[in-house]
Amino acid sequence: MLSEYPNAYRSLTINEINSRSILKIGLCLTSAPGYSETFIRSKIKGLLDAGFDVRVFLFNSTSSKDNIKYYNPFPLKFPLVVFYFPFVLFYLILRHPFVVRKFIQLEREDGRKFVSIGKSLYLNAHIFLHGDLDWLHFAFATIAIDRENVALAMHTKLAISLRGFDIGLYPLTHPGCYKKLWTRVQKVHTISDDLFQLALENGLPASIPFQKIRPALDVSKLKPKNNPGEIQNSVRILSIGRLEWKKGFTYALQAMHLLQQRGIKFTYSIVGSGSAEQELLHTMRDLKLENNVSLVGKLSHSEIFKLLHQSDIYLQPSVQEGFCNALLEAQGTGLLCIATDAEGLTENVLHKKTGWIVPKRNHFAIADAILEIIVMDIHKRRAIALSAEERIGSEFGTHRLIDEFKFFYGRD
Repeated sequence: MLSEYPNAYRSLTINEINSRSILKIGLCLTSAPGYSETFIRSKIKGLLDAGFDVRVFLFNSTSSKDNIKYYNPFPLKFPLVVFYFPFVLFYLILRHPFVVRKFIQLEREDGRKFVSIGKSLYLNAHIFLHGDLDWLHFAFATIAIDRENVALAMHTKLAISLRGFDIGLYPLTHPGCYKKLWTRVQKVHTISDDLFQLALENGLPASIPFQKIRPALDVSKLKPKNNPGEIQNSVRILSIGRLEWKKGFTYALQAMHLLQQRGIKFTYSIVGSGSAEQELLHTMRDLKLENNVSLVGKLSHSEIFKLLHQSDIYLQPSVQEGFCNALLEAQGTGLLCIATDAEGLTENVLHKKTGWIVPKRNHFAIADAILEIIVMDIHKRRAIALSAEERIGSEFGTHRLIDEFKFFYGRD
């Protein structure tokens, strides 16, 4: 297993990094991109196609069927970790003694004990063994916690991404969690202005360089509806997302109850799975929505695109949301879209231009927006749907994403 890692290490200066023809990017993830993380795959594949050397480091051993090369950590389960631990540390010291010494020095300056330092060396050994990286980029800020000194010990530039939960929710229960990270990070990627503002409110120095790069889609795979803006007699409403409290589906169900009370004919489908499924089923029963609402479960992307074409309105009722690719896909397909004002959603949808923005946690506002769409003149509905389609095609393609990340890493 040790043989798959490069042997050579040398310290790189900033001038060397800027002059190299091929940049080596280390991208850190908790695990291989999951069902709803197509934006990460798009970034990795796009950078590889653009000629970058991208190495994806995982912190939980996972396998994936895509064509991306992932570097798993060394075994983390007992008793394998007991066997591997001394060999990994010995090999790491043998190959990169200066990196190990620098890391120990930095960790000791931060007050960590030798036992914790040894554990960190082992957990991050698969990164340390790639000593010639130009950038080490943590795809979510939370996974950089307790790894703040890894890049510095390797003489590598450190970048982080702000994507939603990491800055919108995590600091609420972990005050000051990024205090050390803010002293180490050299560039910040944010997917929306609101998230970057939250980072500033949580202590990020305004002097740290940042770049806003919004998520992107392979727009060539989007097939717009033949009848954008039209709605059926029994309006079909759709939501996609993990069944978690932050997605706000409880408020969506309460809005459906209001529609039902007003005699509106509708069906509402929620695609996804998660821990809140039982809660939503009980809410559906209490509100007597069983004949109008269905929890569809997980679907493949081809099945989702089919459902998008069968729907009239897309609803994103989130309480907290970084940006939401599903909402982009819905707009690109020609659905009339309603989203809350949670973080990046206000940049995803332009109110009354490409869709509707309503206050989060407000089921009355959701119901009112749906009613507004239903009674609106067909020509106005079609104009909004077509405007959304055009904006998605022109502003959210993967070509734009890769060009912006090339600039982020120093290749414009």
